[in-house]
Amino acid sequence: MPSQAAASGRIAGFWTRLLAQLIDLCGWAFAATLVGLPLVYLAPGTFGLASAFPQSQDCTDLSAPPPGIRPPAGLSPNLIRHCSKSFFGFPFRNEIALVEEREIGMLTAERVVTTRRSATYVVGPDLRPVDAFDLDSITSLAYLAYVVTAQGLYGATVGKRLLRLRVVDRYGVRPGLGAAAIRNLVLNGPILVGLALYALMEWTSFGSLTLLLWLAAVLALCNLAIAVEVWLTARKGKPSLHDRLAGTRVVRLPRPADPRVG
Repeated sequence: MPSQAAASGRIAGFWTRLLAQLIDLCGWAFAATLVGLPLVYLAPGTFGLASAFPQSQDCTDLSAPPPGIRPPAGLSPNLIRHCSKSFFGFPFRNEIALVEEREIGMLTAERVVTTRRSATYVVGPDLRPVDAFDLDSITSLAYLAYVVTAQGLYGATVGKRLLRLRVVDRYGVRPGLGAAAIRNLVLNGPILVGLALYALMEWTSFGSLTLLLWLAAVLALCNLAIAVEVWLTARKGKPSLHDRLAGTRVVRLPRPADPRVG
């Protein structure tokens, strides 16, 4: 039976939807950290974690690269840093960064340009390189699966439910897995493409830092365009592109009437 409150609800505003998404992202990142850290400690040579939420980082400068780490061809580092990431005081990732910084241009003409190139290596506590599978891509895909399942079967993730938002179809009921998958694949398309291309570059050793930076810039512009489109359509009270393609919309449920009034 269609939900009368959802069917009559207005299109939710952009900032409320953004806040709901931030709540979901922070909650999932914290939960994924709690799951990933035991795997890293139990099998440090097999699993790795690139980031945690929340995390802190402590860096120190080294005078020379540790044993087993050699600068790639064409890189002459003048700065070597060892950075350790920790989660509430528990270290989970060590990295060695070889950085080359050069100043080019005329110092007196105030046209100094600083070029920076770097190479980063994941190392163990002994500062020797390790080759472990990072769990971050898996947790990102698991987050997408959670969002699709929660929206398709229940109409809302935790963040949307806290802010009284619902994803509904044209009849005001939960949209189902198919529609939820379409809207989220379109909405998160640039991120998924970026993950796939980055994984391909890592596995095949194809590309360069310049190509990676250009890829990141293009995907960032795509995400910005999607955010602007959602903002503009929300201001007009209309569904965004990903909702129109999926036949869904995001509404904000009215607050229940106070039974003491009337």
